[in-house]
Amino acid sequence: FGGDLDVSTGPSGAAEEEVEGSGEDLVLLNILEARGAASSGGESVALRLMNLLTRIEDLSHILVWCNPRGSSTDPEALVLENGHALSLVELPRLKLRFRPERGADGQTRFHLIDHAGWFISDRYAYGGEAVDEIRPGVVFLSELLGAIRNCIVIENFAQEVKVLMVNHDVYRPQVKGNPFSTELVFERGSVGWQQVMQTHYYLYEVHASHAFLVPPTVASALYLVLLNLLQRDYARAFHTIENSIGSVDTLFTPEEQWVFDQFARTNDDGHPDAHACRLKLTLAVVYSDNKCGWKTHEELDSYYAKLPHVSADCRLSLEEELDLVRRCSSGTNRIKNRLDYLKTVCPPVGFKEFAPPSSEAKEVTFKSVAPKWGGQPWMKLCGVGLEYLDSNGTQLTRVHYKPPGSKPGSVPPGLAPGGAAGVPGGGGQGSGRVDSAELSRALAAAMGGGAP
Repeated sequence: FGGDLDVSTGPSGAAEEEVEGSGEDLVLLNILEARGAASSGGESVALRLMNLLTRIEDLSHILVWCNPRGSSTDPEALVLENGHALSLVELPRLKLRFRPERGADGQTRFHLIDHAGWFISDRYAYGGEAVDEIRPGVVFLSELLGAIRNCIVIENFAQEVKVLMVNHDVYRPQVKGNPFSTELVFERGSVGWQQVMQTHYYLYEVHASHAFLVPPTVASALYLVLLNLLQRDYARAFHTIENSIGSVDTLFTPEEQWVFDQFARTNDDGHPDAHACRLKLTLAVVYSDNKCGWKTHEELDSYYAKLPHVSADCRLSLEEELDLVRRCSSGTNRIKNRLDYLKTVCPPVGFKEFAPPSSEAKEVTFKSVAPKWGGQPWMKLCGVGLEYLDSNGTQLTRVHYKPPGSKPGSVPPGLAPGGAAGVPGGGGQGSGRVDSAELSRALAAAMGGGAP
């Protein structure tokens, strides 16, 4: 809008009910003008409020309703820099409404209309909105939430604290040059999210010990695990699965299924602890008909391949490993070797195929996989001299290659029409003649012998 917008009704049906007793018109504040006024001169109340609410919603979907200049009869009304008295802040897409109320201590707080007694916390400010001093509680909130930004902190007069977290559609983009990025992108206009979610935010209670968050539902626990896993906080994700989700033995609701499907976006994360978290999720739904977005045997094989690098916080117990092995659709050599080991060191109750425990020492023979590349042939090649390669090696006459990401029929950069760049006698696209001396020098450099 270019300026203020006068309306004769309230911002919504519920808001009309709150203000219809006054019989006054409300003015929709142009937030951009409020930001401009703040930039030209001191700190603006509207600017501080917008900096806080834009953590959970786009500026275009934040409605600030005010009483016109001089029309408010409340002596305790929160008057903005332009003379309007702030009456209501509405986030219609999130179904959230805030109203400023002045308490007995003379401070004005923004109360949640749909949650009586709860208001936006300033004592536990988190995420940069506290600029004057370090508020009490910022440290423990930073430890609990990490870099999660789609949330605000609320409290009541009993000093109970909750985290209001919006359950937006979220993903972690791939950043060139930063393979371990933790930046998250929230799709606030996602159609699927708006259609599935009945409540567009979750309220997590902060435990009295300030040590962890308490998810109220399975869906909220899954969403918290998803955020921790996307931000590579694997230990916290693992413990949340263990303590807040436990074992699910029923079908997911549409809301829970939608959140659970988002875990497929973490499949490209090959961190050892990420494999452990996905396997822990598999165990959480193993007694239900809910399907995971990954293959158990592939995750378990990757987990065993990186087992020495799995942190102590994310280690699966031997009983959990046995349960996963039994539920694999196919077994790799690593899984079979691990199963032989588990049968020996941990014969569990209820598994008839396992022998009872014995105090006698047992020997387990592991079967290795024959290497497809490297191994003994490469070691033999490294053991011969360069003269032997020059005298007995065959000449390489043609090389075919396909650069990553190239389209069919395209010419790779630097390739001459008749063959490889700088190589005479090429054989067409992606091919060229290589001299045996050049090959010998390349092999010598690979073996650390240098050029002859």
